[in-house]
Amino acid sequence: MQRDAEALHEYEQATRLDASFLSAWHKLGDLLWQFKRYEEALAAFNRALALDSGDPALQGKKGAILHELQRYEEAVSAYERAIRLNAKDASAYTGKGHALEALMYWEQALTAYELALRWAPHDANLLLDMGNAHLKLKRYEAALQHYEQALQFDPTNATASYSKGVVLQEMQFYDKALSAYEQALQLDPNSALAHHAKGSALASLKHTQAALAAYEQALQLDPTFAYVYIDKGHTLLQLKRYQEALEAFEQGLLYEPADIQANIAKGDVLYMLKRYREALAAYDQAIQYDGANAELHRSRGNTLAQLGQLHQAEQAYTQAAYLSDFLL
Repeated sequence: MQRDAEALHEYEQATRLDASFLSAWHKLGDLLWQFKRYEEALAAFNRALALDSGDPALQGKKGAILHELQRYEEAVSAYERAIRLNAKDASAYTGKGHALEALMYWEQALTAYELALRWAPHDANLLLDMGNAHLKLKRYEAALQHYEQALQFDPTNATASYSKGVVLQEMQFYDKALSAYEQALQLDPNSALAHHAKGSALASLKHTQAALAAYEQALQLDPTFAYVYIDKGHTLLQLKRYQEALEAFEQGLLYEPADIQANIAKGDVLYMLKRYREALAAYDQAIQYDGANAELHRSRGNTLAQLGQLHQAEQAYTQAAYLSDFLL
């Protein structure tokens, strides 16, 4: 790191002494990128491109920096310039695909990945990207095919095994999903994501104690992982361990306060515990995020009725009925 800092200083000096020193601007951009000084890196690459706009590698690096800065449309444009300069650059097509995914243009991203695949047909990470785009589009068979292809080329790719599990779980093949997650954990035992997913598959298979153990493993690795607490809460709720479920939901909401299902579940547990005022507060919180949820208004009505607030309960039931009819 010290040597890189010294090199950074030297290239800064070089560009001050000679503003037309192309390779110095290029190297300076690389080092600033390495130090995550993205705005300055972009400025350095722009200076280099002003001297040589026909360098596809520079255009690609500019695209990558713009992506880091979350300037995704500009990143797409930079990658397209790189592709015009070198139509066989798989990394430029891939970078363009990543930027399009960030813009949620999944079909266009897939097109970019398919073009990249012409020049890098054995790239496991590229196949993984294609699988992810198909997964977003709910094309589960296509996603599974790409994840399996990625694993053929790189059997040690833990992310591909994990992603294979995700799509199998979406397809409700829980046993197969569990096997994929276990394979991912053999490759990367410190993946909180994979432990969480394993717990979710086990819960779907009604292996509740094993699911809880997997959630605990995930939380040991990442104590701030909100959705692990939330899923743990749902599993504890199935076991009628209401107080523990409540604590899990509350812990999850510390890290993800806007999660609608967690707020609803918290309200439901409090209702079961006959803590009606607290349940009402939880439902009110959930309504802030999902005011069109008929079932939520119905639960709110039940809680108000338990509190003896019958007029307000009737209003909540009326709202629930209206929303039910409206959504039909």
